[in-house]
Amino acid sequence: MDKYFEFKKVIVWHKKNFGLGYHYRNVLEYCFMYSNGKSERFVNDQPNFFKDDKDLIDGHPTVKSVDMFSWLIKNSTKLNEIVLDCYLGSGTTTRAAQNLHRKFIGIEISPEYCKIAEQRLKQQVLNF
Repeated sequence: MDKYFEFKKVIVWHKKNFGLGYHYRNVLEYCFMYSNGKSERFVNDQPNFFKDDKDLIDGHPTVKSVDMFSWLIKNSTKLNEIVLDCYLGSGTTTRAAQNLHRKFIGIEISPEYCKIAEQRLKQQVLNF
């Protein structure tokens, strides 16, 4: 990533509904925010911390929150700009980008997860 994009910020997500496990379970995840060029968005009075439940999607172990990604995208892009997610997973970023009228590119190595993301996007289009 550092070869092509500029590192901007680490965003911390506190998952209110974390999963099963033993001992000390991690309730925090980190989002590394990169940019291609200088942003024209200036975010004031926003922390780099977001607390929200994760979305519940069958078939993917690390689903993120659409609300959190909507917050990130709204604060870091303008209408019709492109959002890139190099680890598409279940498609959370693409759903949030679509909600906010941003273009998006999602990259995912797992055919199984691509199918989950595709289903989520199709479902969203039907709900518009």
